[in-house]
Amino acid sequence: MVRDSRSFKTLIFITGILLIGETLMIWASSDNTMFHIIFYRLLNVVNFIGLPATALSWIFYILRELSYGIKNRPGIIAILVIPISISVILAFGSMFTNLYFYVDMNNVYTRGPLFVIHFIVNYSYLLIGLAIVIAQRKKINPNEFVPMLLFPIPPMIGGVIQTLFYGSNIVLPMLVLSILMIFIFIQTRRVVTDYLTGLNNRRQYEKYIASIRLSGADGKLAGMQIDIDNFKNVNDTYGHYLGDEVLVGIAKLLQDTFEKQDFIARTGGDEFVIFFNVDKVRTISTIIKKFLDSLHAYNETSSHPFKIECSYGVDLFLHKKHQTIRSFIAHLDSLMYRQKRIHHGEEEPS
Repeated sequence: MVRDSRSFKTLIFITGILLIGETLMIWASSDNTMFHIIFYRLLNVVNFIGLPATALSWIFYILRELSYGIKNRPGIIAILVIPISISVILAFGSMFTNLYFYVDMNNVYTRGPLFVIHFIVNYSYLLIGLAIVIAQRKKINPNEFVPMLLFPIPPMIGGVIQTLFYGSNIVLPMLVLSILMIFIFIQTRRVVTDYLTGLNNRRQYEKYIASIRLSGADGKLAGMQIDIDNFKNVNDTYGHYLGDEVLVGIAKLLQDTFEKQDFIARTGGDEFVIFFNVDKVRTISTIIKKFLDSLHAYNETSSHPFKIECSYGVDLFLHKKHQTIRSFIAHLDSLMYRQKRIHHGEEEPS
């Protein structure tokens, strides 16, 4: 799901501050007046705090993308904040001592004896983020996994080079490279994502069905079309804002019902399409039951003054029967509208 994540915006903001600070450092280190020395020390404090802050923002971004309710887990927040709190204390302490760094009266920068803690804090955050992505790979869309996996790699490489080669400054450029990579990924994803529900949109739906190999789909690929019954009445009676809440709720229900590798799209106002693979364990009947159970649970827990019902058409793709993917989709459509007529009392169930 696409999110305007505050964590990612925070990451970009902090990186911007660090880049500005890096530029100002060149000026601040150019003279040895007391003002230049104090300003240079302050800029180093910002740098020593900012780098772990970007790494921590990355962890929060990952957790948001995984829909992990971090606000409801104060213990997790406390644990994650401990390393950066240590870094903040040591960074400010370095204004008066040589814990992280030391700027002498000639305005010359030197690493302090506890510089290694800064290295450990940064890499701890990056490695934690990497571990979360790897551990939760089954919950991450395959198209999203690689960019999220690669994000910490450039800064980690830059950190090693900068530590080994004293005086080099390559972490920030590498961090900017990672942010640019994720930003391009997010922008690309937005093009193919429904703005309201975060599901695949019509454009991605058309692209997906054009990519289906019929030989590999025969007897393995199932499709499901879903339409919310009387959705127009919901909009007309309760307003479009509540109608949008219903669409978002159904989208979340579908994401919980189906698996990450399944294709879920919102193709129209209140119409959804899902393609999923079946086997001996995961059958169409088990999927239908799981969907209906989820819909029942949604209605039981919802605060809406109405119950949501859906009509759906679901079947297995058989090449001899359907010939093309388009005819299969038309078949699903007819099954869905037949069920809708039954729900409206216009047709008797067979």
